[in-house]
Amino acid sequence: MFLNKGAQKALEGYSPVSDRIILAKFTTMVGCLVVIQVYAPTTEATQQEVDSFYTLLQSTVNEQKDGAFLILMGDFNAKLGTDWENAGGAIWRFSIGDINEAGEQLIQFANANRLLVTNTSFRQVKMNRKWTWESPDGFIHP
Repeated sequence: MFLNKGAQKALEGYSPVSDRIILAKFTTMVGCLVVIQVYAPTTEATQQEVDSFYTLLQSTVNEQKDGAFLILMGDFNAKLGTDWENAGGAIWRFSIGDINEAGEQLIQFANANRLLVTNTSFRQVKMNRKWTWESPDGFIHP
């Protein structure tokens, strides 16, 4: 983790939960801030690997005390699609592309934990800011 001096002073502790999940706790003026950073399995992973990841992530989220402000962030290797109206509140109107299996699982996880995938809440005017990955030939985007 890279932290500036202020964040270093606020850091209560951190825990590498797995090779894909790390948790850090900070003391803020308004209470406890918990940041969980993840790197989800890619589409090449087995369903068992994906299920194990989400089981461990759910356990990590469940262990956080009520009242803590939670930020869950990272690379979920998911395509969420544009059907925000039927996503149960997990995504908002500025999501793009076609949903994939990983996207369906992320939406289910977000809804089960009353979370919002916040990057779907911001309208991006420039096309190249609407995706986070591009194929080497520049033609394929999520």
